[in-house]
Amino acid sequence: MSQQTKGKIDKKWISFGILMLGAGTIYKLGFLKDAFYVPMQEFMGLSHTQIGTAMSIAGLISTFGFLASIYLTDRVSKKIMIPLSLICICVCGVGLSTFPSYPVFLLIYCMLAICADMLYWPTMLKTVRLLGNEDEQGRMFGIMEAGRGLMDTIVAFGALGIFSALGSTATGLKMAILFYSIVPGIIGIIMYFLLEPDEAPVPSSDAMEEKSANANKRAWEGVIRALKNKNIWLVSFNVFFVYSVYCGLTYFIPFLEEAYALPAALVGVYGIINQYGLKMLGGPVGGFITDKVLHSATKYLQIAFVIVGIILAVFSILPHQSMGIILGMAITL
Repeated sequence: MSQQTKGKIDKKWISFGILMLGAGTIYKLGFLKDAFYVPMQEFMGLSHTQIGTAMSIAGLISTFGFLASIYLTDRVSKKIMIPLSLICICVCGVGLSTFPSYPVFLLIYCMLAICADMLYWPTMLKTVRLLGNEDEQGRMFGIMEAGRGLMDTIVAFGALGIFSALGSTATGLKMAILFYSIVPGIIGIIMYFLLEPDEAPVPSSDAMEEKSANANKRAWEGVIRALKNKNIWLVSFNVFFVYSVYCGLTYFIPFLEEAYALPAALVGVYGIINQYGLKMLGGPVGGFITDKVLHSATKYLQIAFVIVGIILAVFSILPHQSMGIILGMAITL
């Protein structure tokens, strides 16, 4: 292997690792409920309805943010977009740590959705896709999910440790939120110095003919082409159904707390394992099965959806009132 080739490979995996760190921290504040659902109710004075409303509004903002990202991702370099999003997340977290009024809480959640879903996530996905060739896509995204799950788990347990060390009090929750804020801020600063700007495309004959065309016009033409692509819509429906289940997983947390009387600290541990820890196993296994066993992401998704449908159907008819805590936690996991 030549020195130049080795350098390109090293550069690829360094970039990949940096993106993985950001992916593991970008949603911590937006999904604070994953580990701190009950403390949010107790110390921030939030009801089930208020937390659900905040998540719904943030989800609506994310929907339009993803659409806007079609335009932004191809116009703004990742060297600017990724650090900016993480540093803005940090600023939002500092505001959230003051336990603001509910209207301000909603505004902060909307800003978190914009930073994570409009600025960071699409840029990260595009960058990861361009790092790997066709045969590496499943494994790279699988490793990304595993690394993201590992980072999620480490940071979440760190915040939970701070919360517990301070007596599971309001001060503990504030310090946990600040911890969630500082980590992405530091990663954002590091990313600015390590990420390289997007390479300018090599002009082709067609590009030379369009050289005089306005860049904004070309970007919007790309948006229209994307919206007309049926494969993009099929992938979007897959993501919709996956997230329908994923959003439901969150509510296993208050369900277990109320149905099985789990203490707050144990509920937090369960939430971290449920939302983040299992990614460390599921990501690599799913990527390996996709690339090496089924040789098709479509086949893998078909099988996975059927299995999930069966599990949810069985879960809905179980006698939870007479089941033990361990069995209830195991089944939801």
